[in-house]
Amino acid sequence: MGKSEAEHIKDSRGSNVARLIFGMIFLISFILNEFYGMVLLSAFHLIISAWWFWLIERKYWYYDKHPSLWYLPASLDLMSISASVFVTGICFSPAILGYVIVTAFSSTDTNQNRGKFAAYVSCLIFFVMNTIVYLGLFPLINIVSNEAIHMTTFSFVLSSVLLVVVCLITNQVIASIYLQLNEKNLRLSESLEKINELKLQQDGDYYLTSLLLEPLASNLTNSPRIKIEFSIRQYKRFIFRDFMNELGGDICLADTIQLGSKKYTIVVNGDAMGKSMQGAGGALVLGVVLKSIITRTQVIIEDKNITPVIWLERSFRELNEVFYSFDGYMLVSVFLGLLEEDSGTLFFVNAEHPNAVLLRDGKASFIENEHKTRKIGTLGEGALIKVETFQIEPGDQIFIGSDGKDDLVVGVTETGLRQITSDEEIFLHLIEKFKGNLEQVVSEIQNQFELTDDFSVIKISLL
Repeated sequence: MGKSEAEHIKDSRGSNVARLIFGMIFLISFILNEFYGMVLLSAFHLIISAWWFWLIERKYWYYDKHPSLWYLPASLDLMSISASVFVTGICFSPAILGYVIVTAFSSTDTNQNRGKFAAYVSCLIFFVMNTIVYLGLFPLINIVSNEAIHMTTFSFVLSSVLLVVVCLITNQVIASIYLQLNEKNLRLSESLEKINELKLQQDGDYYLTSLLLEPLASNLTNSPRIKIEFSIRQYKRFIFRDFMNELGGDICLADTIQLGSKKYTIVVNGDAMGKSMQGAGGALVLGVVLKSIITRTQVIIEDKNITPVIWLERSFRELNEVFYSFDGYMLVSVFLGLLEEDSGTLFFVNAEHPNAVLLRDGKASFIENEHKTRKIGTLGEGALIKVETFQIEPGDQIFIGSDGKDDLVVGVTETGLRQITSDEEIFLHLIEKFKGNLEQVVSEIQNQFELTDDFSVIKISLL
């Protein structure tokens, strides 16, 4: 894959600016030393240099059609350098370095003929000037010492040979190195383009999955006594279509169902195994199955005439049956609860999920689990389901979160390793500090610590 037009313009900008600067220096030096014949040449060179800079910057497409135009400014460069070399003393002139510089710049062009042109023409012009001075065909005064120059045979041969050797070697070495680097850059550019294409496809898959998860992680409660709040921050973040998106295995869900004559609020906080796509796949399956169970309960009369304990046990077993098909490679820790709106009784199953937190009278404490239920998808554990209850009082606040709120980076060791804590007390103290304000608690965690996992919290307030 070749370079773009913008890249070509950028690459040539340095040499074009240098040409303008040196053209101005040549012009000023000729004026100061009263070489008025050279002033005309230098002024013409400066005008062509300015035109060339404009052409490359603004009309590159025209140059791209007529690449032979390059030989015009290159020839004028060599003529101006030769004029400077001649008036400052041939082989004693520091302006001889201009030949080497022009050869070096030209040799970085992928068109190798340009580098050879600069090298051979530099040698030819210098040899002609050297010969004229050596034969005494034209008087020459060194403007540095203001003395007439008499060139010996040794000086003539040595200076001519040295310039030929330097220019030709400069051309060969720089052209060889640049072509190798250019070839490697092209291969790297092609590889990078393929990687970017794959990255775009991956981000597209991430984006589609995040769109599928969005309606599943919804809060559809409508109770005047119960207020539900969510906060989800997935660990994997990506940019797609210039928007920041996130993807992970945490999911929060809240809805309302009726069992018998009583109304219940369903609250679910799940944490599927794995990050990014793997975790999102588990969360997606969990959300779809739960939505199916909830919808079925809302429309089928037989499913409404059961107790909340039976509903939780049936739902948990149904989830287990689905995740058994993954042969233990996809597990989900989950807090699955039913909150009776009239009495404030919370029926829940905690399947290896972090303990819920109760904020009552300004004091935060854990709601301990009396029984242990294994994660959804754990093979051989289908019958071990323990439904527990907890009485919520008016004014109480319940916080249910994944382990991402506890697994935090608290610092970096001297060797550069991250120090990770799993201290559940941090979340407890922050709830007390901010009096249960979920937004402030989450903001404080993100400001003080670095997250290592997906992070989600559900807040239940009984009014």
